Parts: sequence; structure tokens; C-alpha cells
Amino acid sequence: MTKLAYSVLNPESTDLPTLIFGPPLGTHASVWASVAARLADDFRVVLTELPGHGTDVGRDFSTEEPITVASMARGVVQIADELGAETFGYAGCSISGGVAQELALNHSDRVRAAAPVATAAKFGEPQDWHDRIAGVRADGIAPAVPDTLDLWFAAGFLSEDLAAGHIAAHQLLTTPEAAYIACCEALADYDLSERTADIAVPTLWMSAAQDVVNTPESMEQLAETAQNGTHVTIPDAAHVFMVEHPELAADHLGEFFRNHL
Repeated sequence: MTKLAYSVLNPESTDLPTLIFGPPLGTHASVWASVAARLADDFRVVLTELPGHGTDVGRDFSTEEPITVASMARGVVQIADELGAETFGYAGCSISGGVAQELALNHSDRVRAAAPVATAAKFGEPQDWHDRIAGVRADGIAPAVPDTLDLWFAAGFLSEDLAAGHIAAHQLLTTPEAAYIACCEALADYDLSERTADIAVPTLWMSAAQDVVNTPESMEQLAETAQNGTHVTIPDAAHVFMVEHPELAADHLGEFFRNHL
């Protein structure tokens, strides 16, 4: 089990269904903040950090077992335990979308519905991640930032919304290398490509029209393969669309989780 840092947006709302969010690699829990604020009247909203990211500063990975996507899913269950939530919903982007799939597969007694967002059942080949890790160890994260931001956001967004672009770049640049590498190692070992058809809990697979990594076509295929999957595409957006169009993301997530929690 990998312990995850988290915050509760509306801790007084213990009578509401619990909805937990997970961010993409190299970002903080706050990427979901604008979405979460729109949902706080209907759910007790929990924002989690990836290991060593965001508020989880100073984490010593040398003292831990290797982090896996499955161990992060168990960390989400531990959060639910700490909050006294017997069941909950979960929405996660990219690597956290892998966590969503792990929860749906292996913790279906706890997660009543899940939203895998801009994600995959397998992220490329392990060697791709080993090469990325080698690059970070040699040169740090900074050289990868421009290309990463181009993948995260639709064309023109960064020039139109300077605040969001600055915040995203700052989060990526300030992610500790050890934390980034630990999550890359988890992605290298992650492969649920033969298990999508076993996902039985309701799932909302969310893609973005300009996401060239986790395309709408690939997300549609995952939704069709899962037993109770549906798919929606956010227009004029790319990988981190919850920053670009929080209102659209909140509308779709709110409707989905209100129907299943």
C-alpha cells in the first residue's frame, strides 16, 4: 500500500457521498480544484496527491517499497477508510486513470463508480519509461517541460490563459526528480490491457478532442470493452482538460456520479 497525501474540500459534509480525485504525472491535486468546487454541493470531495508531488514534499523513496499503480489504488482505499467512507467514487487523470481502473477491477466492493480520464490500459512500452527516467536522471525535468505542456493543452490555450499555463509549468518544474521517477517506474510496470473486459462497475471514460496521447478513439475502445462503460469527449481541449474546461468536466462527472453514488 502506498500512502497518499490528501485534502478534503468540504470536510463538514460527512452526509454526502465521497468522491475522490487523482491528478496526472507532474501535477498537484489542485489541477482538479475548479472541478471540485463545482461538485462540492453534491459530494464530499477529496483531492489526492501523487507520491512525492504537491503537498507531499520531502518524501524519502529510499525507505519505501517500489510504488505501483496497484499500491496507489490501495492507498486510495486507505483514505476512504480514514474518512469512514464504506463506498466512494473515484476520478483520475492519466496515471491516476490507471488507479481508477485498478480500483474498478480489484476494489469493486468499495468503489461504486469510476471515471478513468485521459488514460490507457497500458502506457506505451516499459523501455519508453526507462528512457524517460534516464533522461531525467541525466538532465532533470526542465528539458521536457515545453513538449509536455504542448501535450497537456490544446493549441492556443497557453497564450489565452497565462495563469493556468504558468501554474502547470511551475508544478512540473518543481516536481522532485525522485517523485517523478518513482511514478515513471510505476507506469513502466503497469499493464491492464488484458483486463479491461473484467471491469464491471460503472465507468465514465473521458477523453479530449486534441489529446494525441490518449485519443478519443482509444478511450472509446476502452469504454466499449468494459462491461458498463460510457465515453465522452471534451471539445477544444487536450490531455489536462480539467484545467482547460472545468465546467464541462464538472458537468459530465457530476451527472455520472450523481447517478451511481
